[in-house]
Amino acid sequence: EFEMVIFGVNANKILNKIDSFDNWIKEKEPAIFCIQETKVAAIGQIQTKITNKYQFYEKIRVLNPAQGGGLCISVNKDLPSALIRDGGEEVECLTVQVEVGPHELVVVCGYGPQENSGISRKEEFWQYLEREVEEASREEKMLVIQMDSNAWLGNNIIPGDPNLIPNSNGKLFYRFLERNKNISLINSKSICEGVITRQRTTELL
Repeated sequence: EFEMVIFGVNANKILNKIDSFDNWIKEKEPAIFCIQETKVAAIGQIQTKITNKYQFYEKIRVLNPAQGGGLCISVNKDLPSALIRDGGEEVECLTVQVEVGPHELVVVCGYGPQENSGISRKEEFWQYLEREVEEASREEKMLVIQMDSNAWLGNNIIPGDPNLIPNSNGKLFYRFLERNKNISLINSKSICEGVITRQRTTELL
């Protein structure tokens, strides 16, 4: 048995909060961390401002990268790692393989399409994840998917979810879970707890 800390966050423009983020990294020393919505203009901007203990793998949007999107997987340099693939221009996903002692761990970082995106784009996102699950299972590797799926699953799946009814992304997510019974959704478990720290309220005028 072994323990390691893996965490992920939607940063919504990481460079605006890079100092506090770096302090948190130095304090917690995670083995791996994932970031969605880095919103950087070029690859390499994050790692110059973070403690030099990590190997960085990044993906930015081809068009207007500083305006949205962007992914990062960072792995402690003591753990051998390699970029396996990314989702190309259409799918915001990044896949890295990490050696953890005798084990091989596949880490996927993803940012799901917005709710108003076309159904084909949404399906391509979930198909990418499906292929990662299939390949990890076939090769008997551990798999962690850390993502902002832009999905509402509803409180039937996630107890206490303020979004009572799934959105279209949530329905695709549910079907993904139904097809992959060996996947454990961590934030649906009793070990996961917390409070809403930021909430958007829309008023109709």
